[in-house]
Amino acid sequence: MKLTFQSTAILTVLLATGITGCLKDKAFDEDKYGIQITEKAGIAFPQAADSVVQSAIRASAEPATIQGPLITLETTGTASSDVAITLVEAPQLVLRHDLAPLPAGSYSVSTMSPVIEAGTNFTDEVKLVIPNSLILDPDLIYGIGFEITAVSGGGTQIAKNQKFVVLAVAIKNRFDGVYTLRLYQTGWAAYSIADGVSDEYGDIELVTTGSSTVIINNTNVAADSRALHPLLTGGLGVASGTSVLGAVKPQFSFDLTSNAFIAATNLEPDDGRGRVFEPNAAVTDSHFDPVTRNIYMSYALKQIGRPNLVFKDTLLFKEDRE
Repeated sequence: MKLTFQSTAILTVLLATGITGCLKDKAFDEDKYGIQITEKAGIAFPQAADSVVQSAIRASAEPATIQGPLITLETTGTASSDVAITLVEAPQLVLRHDLAPLPAGSYSVSTMSPVIEAGTNFTDEVKLVIPNSLILDPDLIYGIGFEITAVSGGGTQIAKNQKFVVLAVAIKNRFDGVYTLRLYQTGWAAYSIADGVSDEYGDIELVTTGSSTVIINNTNVAADSRALHPLLTGGLGVASGTSVLGAVKPQFSFDLTSNAFIAATNLEPDDGRGRVFEPNAAVTDSHFDPVTRNIYMSYALKQIGRPNLVFKDTLLFKEDRE
């Protein structure tokens, strides 16, 4: 017991006087014992590859520039020095997401060697340029995948779980945009639905789904209801509020030659009420005006056990959708 005490006491003195300090540091630095933890900031695409980054452009012979994926320094603070990044295209990601590859020669990328500059923590210098979108098929959604393959500078490394990203590109049709919607409805006064009165609903978006079709994105309501058909509530001659029609997600179709409105189709599966659209035979001039970009269309909603709910919509073009 006494010998043990003396050895311990000697070791304590050595540690206190720093005699062993140099030996310990050298062995530790040479990884002869202990665990060294060196933190390296990750370079990442914060927009993950499992959720496609959506973008859309209008069909035009003029060049269109699309913001590419952001690249970030995944740590607190900023880069201590410039961080050079190497990207390559990842076509396998395009197929994985059922997108159409952009045809060779139909696009260019501003840089595949972006840099996160010292004192910053991201770069947005990657841009996708489409010189002439008229050569692309508006019925397809195109995609381009990117992979981070190398980084250097600032003590960084590739964030292995965020090194891929996919950018999707859709071609907007002529009907795509933000509109101010005025509704006129008849037929369902008995069900507390406005009947025989016109009123402004608010601004909605029409979103391209094909060369001649659009769906609704109603930003006035919750995200899970934005594709549902807008509705005025109230009664006969009274519009008291706004709502949406359950189980009714319309897709509107137009003739590309005449700009005539052709039909509304309910994309929502039947919930048992049999809610489907049919043309309103009493109105024969529903159309898109290519000069003002306003839309005038009428159609009827059928439901089992009820009279038709007839719509006469006026959509006044406000601006292009971002």
